[in-house]
Amino acid sequence: MLLLSVLVFCAVFFAPHVKYHDPRTFFAVANSSRWLVLGEWASALCSFRILLLSLGAVLVWASIEEILISSKRINLAIWFTVLLFVPVMIFIAGLYFLFKAVL
Repeated sequence: MLLLSVLVFCAVFFAPHVKYHDPRTFFAVANSSRWLVLGEWASALCSFRILLLSLGAVLVWASIEEILISSKRINLAIWFTVLLFVPVMIFIAGLYFLFKAVL
């Protein structure tokens, strides 16, 4: 699972930038889309990268949680489960940006 998360992170960070003349982060490009402008594909691609980033974070969280459970650190594993809230919120933000860019 950890290897899969590394592959997802490589896909997110080593993919070519959408706008070659624009040095902003993909969060800023995804946030710059406007409602009622159909098909802002640069923002949609950056939103998809945000979704992949949160998926990679969930995979890292799950693999660390499995390591903690197997090493009998149950209390710490419970806290990692609570902290899973962060990548889930990033996933929801990515979905919002994706709907905003496409619709």
